[in-house]
Amino acid sequence: MSGLEERLAPMYAQAGQQIALGEAERADQRYRDALQLATEQGQVQAQRREDRLSTTLSLATGMT
Repeated sequence: MSGLEERLAPMYAQAGQQIALGEAERADQRYRDALQLATEQGQVQAQRREDRLSTTLSLATGMT
């Protein structure tokens, strides 16, 4: 039985590495997706602030 275990050990090790790599790749993708979403939300919020400022300035100067 020891010989079988010795032959299977590298396959188990490789499978474990592939599982770990797959998990790391999925975690990295989730991070990139979250970063992209946060960037997009930040841009939308910045545009809304600019729009509100423009509207406020227009109202304050009577240029509507």
